[in-house]
Amino acid sequence: MSNVIALKQPNESSLLSTTAPDISFTRAQSYPELRYMGSKKRLLPWIGQVLNTIDFESALDPFSGTGSVGYLIKSMERRVVASDFLNFPSLIARATIENNSRQLDGSHVKTLLSARKSNPSFIERTFQGIFYTADDLKFLDRVSANISRLDHPHFQALAYAALFRSCLKRQPRGVFTVSGDLSRYDDGRRDLRLSIEEHFIEQIEVFNQAVFHNGRRNKALCCDSRSSSIQLRRKLWTQLRCEGLP
Repeated sequence: MSNVIALKQPNESSLLSTTAPDISFTRAQSYPELRYMGSKKRLLPWIGQVLNTIDFESALDPFSGTGSVGYLIKSMERRVVASDFLNFPSLIARATIENNSRQLDGSHVKTLLSARKSNPSFIERTFQGIFYTADDLKFLDRVSANISRLDHPHFQALAYAALFRSCLKRQPRGVFTVSGDLSRYDDGRRDLRLSIEEHFIEQIEVFNQAVFHNGRRNKALCCDSRSSSIQLRRKLWTQLRCEGLP
């Protein structure tokens, strides 16, 4: 277990005293950025510099969030175990970190966009006038139901990741903005002019491009990391060994 590290966020003084290195992490820096308060995307050069001073083969990221740090470590050809208590970050990690090869093709997109005989309406009924337009809400109901028709968890995770980013790009001022009527925020941005469906089609290709094989079998989990880091690392290490990971 000596070669497993738990990532920690740097404190302000250590960050200010460190000069960001000129390191070419082209793949990691092209990771689909999510407009999320806790994202470490802009700290990746600094984090990469620190990680390059450590001799390790496996890394545990117990608060994976947007997945940018775990994706950086994956791009460094290390084994990654990404975990988060929330479901949506664990799905993003499954799509981009655990998934080494699967991409959504035309048949998957056709399934996702296909009409249903009986469309669910929970999202439309619950969020009408609060988030997005009526057409956007209907699309979210339809595509959310269709994701379960995809035949592998990695395909499903990719579709969810594309949908999450589509919703964030359509949201004008952050997750707490009431945006049923987008006209008040109309500043000419392309993201606000596109429907969520149009965003979704674009984001499928964005996340397809993020998929790559780093020569390792990585893992994405949805679990509670409030227990001690040692206990969590032991649990995950045991699981990895049971699965026969190198």
